[in-house]
Amino acid sequence: MNQIIAPCTCGKSHIELRHLPSFRFFCHCTICQRVYGKPYSDVAATHMRNVTLPAQHATRFGKYKRFMALDRGLCGECGEPVVGFMRYLPGVPLAMVPVANLGEQGASIMPRMHIYYGTRQRDIDDDLPKYEGALRSITACIAPFLASCAKSEDPPKNVAA
Repeated sequence: MNQIIAPCTCGKSHIELRHLPSFRFFCHCTICQRVYGKPYSDVAATHMRNVTLPAQHATRFGKYKRFMALDRGLCGECGEPVVGFMRYLPGVPLAMVPVANLGEQGASIMPRMHIYYGTRQRDIDDDLPKYEGALRSITACIAPFLASCAKSEDPPKNVAA
């Protein structure tokens, strides 16, 4: 697959992906609600190796909590999310990409679950599994994320269990 450009709403900030992520979920944590300005975020996770941030970029990064913090990159112009980075497990650096930034290609990634559902703003009527709390949410993401890395063309090395 050709390189994928994933821009923010205004187009001033973007990332480049070597291939389309395959693990998508909805996050209802209060930080995502605040950053996205919506009841939940719709993101696709991929190994950080899949993502390139251009040398000249307008993305500003910041962490909104201390433990297991996602380093969230927001466009310096429009303030919309561009990408988030975190070390999910030792040896597994993770990138979270807003599905909206993937354009039409994002619709082809089927959502797998809702996480942090206990802090939802409203109930969601779908058949996806819903996980409440940090521990259950994080644990629920581990197996699907590792499986998506194994299917990708550039799987992680030295994944610690």
